[in-house]
Amino acid sequence: MSKAASNAATAEDLSTGQLIRYYRKRAGMTQAELAEQLHVTDKAELGNRTPSKAQLSAIARGLGIEPEALITYDINSAREALGVLFQLEGAFGIIPNEDGSLSIDPKADGAQKMVQAIRAWHNAKEDLESGEMSEDDYKSWKSSFKL
Repeated sequence: MSKAASNAATAEDLSTGQLIRYYRKRAGMTQAELAEQLHVTDKAELGNRTPSKAQLSAIARGLGIEPEALITYDINSAREALGVLFQLEGAFGIIPNEDGSLSIDPKADGAQKMVQAIRAWHNAKEDLESGEMSEDDYKSWKSSFKL
C-alpha cells in the first residue's frame, strides 16, 4: 500500500488535529499557509487544544471541506455504538433486524433521505472497490458531507 493510500485509509481514526493535518496536506498547504489564510496560529493543528466550532468552520472552509469532516466521535464499544443507533432510530427510522442487520422504517421522518444517502455511499464504495475511485477520492467524497 502506498503512503498516500495508507494515510487515506486511516483518516477516520485520527484526532481532530491529525485530521486537520491530513486534509491540509491533501490540499498541498503548509501549516503556515493555512494559518496565514485563516489569520490563526498554526497551534490549532497540533492537538494541544480543541478548536471551537467557529475555528473548525474557518479551518474547514480554508481546506474546502465540511466542518464535520474534522470532528471525531469517541465510540469505543458496542454499547456506545448502540446509543448512536438509538439516536438514528428516532431521527431516520433505523431499526434492528433479528439477524443483527439494520433496516430503515420507510414511514419514519427522514427515512427517504437516509435511503438516498446510503445508496450514494454504497455507490461510492463500489467505485472504490472497482478502482474507479481512489482511496483519496473516497475520503474526499466523504469529507463533503455534513453530519
